[in-house]
Amino acid sequence: MFRRIPVAILLGLFFLTGFAATAASQDSPVQKNWAIAQRPADQIIAFVDRVMKAEKDAPGAQEAPVVVLYQQVFADIGLKETKICRNAILSVKDPSILPERALHPFTTSKGEIIAMGAFVYRGGKLIQLHGRELKSIPPDPPRRGQALFSWPDLKPGDVIGWSITVSYPDAIYTRVVPAVTKVPVVRSNFRLVTSGYHAYKIFGRNGEKYDFKLKVEGWKNDMPAEYSASMNYLPAFPDLPLSPPYGADVPAFVIVDVGRYTTLPGVGRGWIPTTGWRRVARHFAFVEEAAGVASVGVIDKARELTASATTDAAKEALIFDFVKNEVKSARGPEYDRFSQREAPEVLKSMVASDAEKILLMESLLQAVKLDGRIAGVRRQEYGALNTDLPGYQNFTDFAVRCGEDDPRWYVPYADDATAGKLPPSWGRCIVLSPVAGLMQQAFEFNMKVQQKMSEAYQEDAMALANVDDLIERVDRAAKKEKWYRLEKVGGN
Repeated sequence: MFRRIPVAILLGLFFLTGFAATAASQDSPVQKNWAIAQRPADQIIAFVDRVMKAEKDAPGAQEAPVVVLYQQVFADIGLKETKICRNAILSVKDPSILPERALHPFTTSKGEIIAMGAFVYRGGKLIQLHGRELKSIPPDPPRRGQALFSWPDLKPGDVIGWSITVSYPDAIYTRVVPAVTKVPVVRSNFRLVTSGYHAYKIFGRNGEKYDFKLKVEGWKNDMPAEYSASMNYLPAFPDLPLSPPYGADVPAFVIVDVGRYTTLPGVGRGWIPTTGWRRVARHFAFVEEAAGVASVGVIDKARELTASATTDAAKEALIFDFVKNEVKSARGPEYDRFSQREAPEVLKSMVASDAEKILLMESLLQAVKLDGRIAGVRRQEYGALNTDLPGYQNFTDFAVRCGEDDPRWYVPYADDATAGKLPPSWGRCIVLSPVAGLMQQAFEFNMKVQQKMSEAYQEDAMALANVDDLIERVDRAAKKEKWYRLEKVGGN
């Protein structure tokens, strides 16, 4: 199953974020033109006729202004790029109150719309439309990409549709794709194709009543590499958030990267797991460390803010108050709450996403040598962590943790947050944070294990011929180390 990998190389892959891989060539779903609205007119008409015939008794069709008859998402995941194609076919009942999200789809600020199209099907005739992308220009706040279509005067009984294809600059680590919008959905499909160098799991977070089905259609490197999933007859959620997290009762496809396949020519190959609480903690520590590389402007601002304070807690509170009250929050459907511009850019614009407020506070703290760590937070309403899949998708929010044994918590983007505490509206939260100095600790642990494994390898090379066994040994050793804190915080 695996060929032997030298210890130093394997452990470097195992503990660090980088990995070496060689992708096999494959046909891309986007290259096969999964974008329905961009196909020839006769193909679109034939497809729409089939959908209308199959879904003529759509649940909720009489009460809703529009019903999504068919929703598709295709994800083509490579090593350096992911392409996602989204399709929607909608039946219009009341054109006067159509929600914007049904007519002008959004994508995240990191995605680039590379193709888009739309159509109106009325009385057996098809009108094909073109769109344009709306984006922000720095130093504007982090805006989502948006496909804008110039729809004609829509009438009751029209069937409309759109397709957008978006390119992302890397492979997806974790992604939640909602199966519903603010209108009822008859049928929602998801298809995922990978290069075979990322191992993914797809979960239908919906309970059994929405008829979730998952089928594995292709394998590579002994792991599934091609999936299809579907959910049928879904309700509308009028208050669905504009971005994750979604409520526990909202049907969604959860896509999680659970392993990376490494290929080192002439050396060996094997799967390296990417989930686990200590890996999450190490990522938080990496982001925290990167946020601390402050510019002169950030350092000057931090010193200015804290000049009148004499204690760490007082300095933290002043920085928190500045980020919360002076830096405007970018809110609304056109903004991406998880956008991550660097602190100098945020200070220049004085407008920030939720994530950028966390990163800015962390940068200001480190600029004046204050301890602060980025923590993942799961609000009480979302229940317990999913221990079967320890990854980022478990966390709904972020906070800054200051202090060691008597911590103070800061959430500068929450309206009801106060200095030193999590927002009361979040209830009793589950919080994961890296221990102080984790990056250095992980580096030292890595060096120590490499030395011991090298000694064992020299004594008996065949004893380490199985990569699985070597990873298990490292895991057992790592579990004895203190990598993170998992705490329950807030509430009554």
